[in-house]
Amino acid sequence: NMYQDLHVIDFHCHFPTSRPWFEGMGPDWRQAYIERVGERRTRRAREQAMAYNKEWRLAWDFPAPEKESPDDAGQAKRWAEEIERYGLRAVGFVTGGGNDHLASLTNLYPDTFIGFAHNYLFAGNAAEELKRGVNELGFRGYKLLAPGLDRPIEDKAAYPVWETCAELNIPVLVHFGVMGSGGGIATHENINPLKLHNVAK
Repeated sequence: NMYQDLHVIDFHCHFPTSRPWFEGMGPDWRQAYIERVGERRTRRAREQAMAYNKEWRLAWDFPAPEKESPDDAGQAKRWAEEIERYGLRAVGFVTGGGNDHLASLTNLYPDTFIGFAHNYLFAGNAAEELKRGVNELGFRGYKLLAPGLDRPIEDKAAYPVWETCAELNIPVLVHFGVMGSGGGIATHENINPLKLHNVAK
C-alpha cells in the first residue's frame, strides 16, 4: 500500500456529465443573469471568464479541456481507473445532473463513488427528496450552492431540510464565496458562511 494504510477520500468533485451539472439545484442563475444584464454583457462576461480560465490553467499546469469527451458511462470508467491508479479510497460527487442521474452513475462503482444529494433547498418537497436521496438512492450527504439560491439560506422555509440532515446524520457541503470564475457570482446575500449562524445554533 503506497499510502501506508492512509485512506484518502476526495469528497468534493463534480461529475462532468453531459447533462446540465446544476440540474435540480434550483433556479437557473445563469438565465437570471442574462435577464438582468442582457445577452451582450453576458457574452462579454463569458469571454472574460474563458480568458481567465486559460490563464488559471496555465498557472497551475492543468491540461486544456478535451475537445470531445466520452459519454457519462465512459467518464465514470475513467474516474474509477484514476481512483485505482492513485490509490484513493473513494471520490465524493456533489453534483451530477440531478439526483437520479448521479445515482445511476455512482451505482456503477459503489465501492469507490460516493454521491451527495443536490436538490433545491426551497422546493416544496425538498426534505422528502433529500430523504429519498439518502434512503433510496444511497447518497451520503447534501450539497448546496449558496450563491445560486434565490432566498436567504437561513430562511425558515429551509428548516425542514436542515432538520432532515440532522435526523439522517449526514454531512452538508455548502459552497459559499465566489461562484464561478471571472464573470461569475461575486456578490450575493448567501456568499458569507456566517449566514448559517442561526441554523447552526
